[in-house]
Amino acid sequence: MSSPPSSSASDVYGPPPINYSLRARKRAIIISWSIIAVDSCLLPIVMFYALWFTPLSHSNTFNILSSIFGFPTILQWAKRMWYLCRKDSDCRPLGGARLRVNFFQISFTLNALLVLAQLLVAVWPAQPIVPLFAMLQETVLFTTGAQLIAHFVLHNLGATQRVRISSTPKGARVRPAVYTIAEDIVAVDGGGGRRFREEWNARYEASPAFRRMLSRLDAFWGFGAVAVAGAATALVWTVPVAAGYWIGWFVPFAWAALWARLTVGYVQRCLAEEYAGWKLGAMREVGLSVSSAAVPPPAPAYLTLIPRAE
Repeated sequence: MSSPPSSSASDVYGPPPINYSLRARKRAIIISWSIIAVDSCLLPIVMFYALWFTPLSHSNTFNILSSIFGFPTILQWAKRMWYLCRKDSDCRPLGGARLRVNFFQISFTLNALLVLAQLLVAVWPAQPIVPLFAMLQETVLFTTGAQLIAHFVLHNLGATQRVRISSTPKGARVRPAVYTIAEDIVAVDGGGGRRFREEWNARYEASPAFRRMLSRLDAFWGFGAVAVAGAATALVWTVPVAAGYWIGWFVPFAWAALWARLTVGYVQRCLAEEYAGWKLGAMREVGLSVSSAAVPPPAPAYLTLIPRAE
């Protein structure tokens, strides 16, 4: 799966670059996640406590809550589907001319259907099942966490894929789920397109350190998601409704924010170590010494994929 580094002097500067920077898209990322946080965290909490203690019946309260939940998610799903399926699409998976959607879109769709079914079961009775409604986010954490853990195990066992997964063909070794999720989101939602998919694949195949980092992120996010979802679910079903409702909506977002912050720092360290290790290895291969090597260009593309924390 991996290809040995080239012996050219240019390899002294580092692994194959990924010419995509999140730093330039920081504003768009903040706006997008702010909308998601309001719709999937703050609004359900504020509306619940604003209506729960009024003369309005509990059934009507949850009819209102269910009618306003998830609208931005539906729009995002439709937009992604359009980007992937239009005739001149530049963001479809590599080698997937007939594959109109990618792995993340399929997971997105299945999770949305599962959450919709759970929501209907929760609000259908005359007395809504409040804990079930409050743990919609936990359901997504359970399914996504299980997916990440499965890929972590299969990748480290050296298992091969029985089907194509986005740009990775059938028969290839299973890649970390973080690899595929990042590829699909950046290529489609982030505007990276086919070029990003190609550079992402080249970096993965060339760099053992990069592959190791992504596999560890599978474990970090997968086991973390399942643990947090389990703890939040237990609390939602055991504490009184009015006291525990907010837990199901707030805890997943608070955990994700913390994990994202830790991930940024970890990825920055890993990329710096990858660059340093690659440089030394390339120097040895082309017969250069550390002291005689050229100084790498400033802000190399392979270090700007993740913006530095400020």
